[in-house]
Amino acid sequence: MGVAIAFIGTLFLTKKENTFSISRENISDVIYNEARIAILALDSNGNVDSCNQYAQKLLGVNEDEQYSLTELFDCSEEQFERIMNGKKLAEHLLSVKTKISCNIQAVVSRDVYGDSYGVVLMATDATAEEKVMEQQILIEKTEHISDQLVHTLSKTIEAKDQYTKGHSTRVAQYSVMIGERYGYDKQKLKQLEYAALLHDVGKIGVADTIINKPGRLTDEEFAEMKKHPVIGSEILSEISEIPDVAVGARWHHEKYDGTGYPDQMKGEDISEISRIIAVADAYDAMTSNRSYRDCLDQEVVRKEIERGIGKQFDPEFARIMLEVIDADTEYRLHE
Repeated sequence: MGVAIAFIGTLFLTKKENTFSISRENISDVIYNEARIAILALDSNGNVDSCNQYAQKLLGVNEDEQYSLTELFDCSEEQFERIMNGKKLAEHLLSVKTKISCNIQAVVSRDVYGDSYGVVLMATDATAEEKVMEQQILIEKTEHISDQLVHTLSKTIEAKDQYTKGHSTRVAQYSVMIGERYGYDKQKLKQLEYAALLHDVGKIGVADTIINKPGRLTDEEFAEMKKHPVIGSEILSEISEIPDVAVGARWHHEKYDGTGYPDQMKGEDISEISRIIAVADAYDAMTSNRSYRDCLDQEVVRKEIERGIGKQFDPEFARIMLEVIDADTEYRLHE
């Protein structure tokens, strides 16, 4: 804020005879009247020559009336002198009229000879700022707790499946890599990460004997396994704070051509996050060791992703996955 004050003190003041005011030629109406900062021009005696609309609201003053600094704020002589000398106050000042606690900063304005002809004072609502800070801290704590809960639940899923340890974490990693290349912002990437971490949560409802069977599943066992997307979406349906986390679980086995499960969704009717997770999930399945086979060669995996474009996978996200594969020249992205 100090830079902004100096900027105002340097450019926005106009001296006329023995008074000066905030120049309406050098400052836009948006900055002057819509800024959530009270801006006041004080003469060398501490009298208000002009102020913006927010100052009138914050301090309960009328621009047409005359006020001195000591009539606006409950301040001591020492505080008055510090303000008039452009020195920062460590403490808040209480508005006499509105009883609002204010943060105060000031800049001395000087003429070409270095003589002071007044002060630009800026005041903000300290109470409101503290509430914003408290809310921000609460938001950060809530996000941290959510992050811990999602990762804990993800590890619970993986503890149930001895053959796919780390699968959800890797799928989240690959999904975020796709999302970054696609242009997702930080918030969208976090939503994608959470959905990917929890995409297999429905496996909690599948028998351990099926989850941990060494070897391929029978048709009957596979039919049971195919229930996990629906189970997962039902478990996650109450988490409204994380958009798409439930559909990410339900539709990550849907295919772009409509031959997937459980709802035979097709094309862009499948949620975007689910289409990303589907590619990342398939990639990790092929690049992980299984009880019945080892991790596939990178070129084999690449050909499978390419073969699935427009069939199993969304063409855009499959092509981005191919870019990720091509950039991984040392084949590090595998279990």
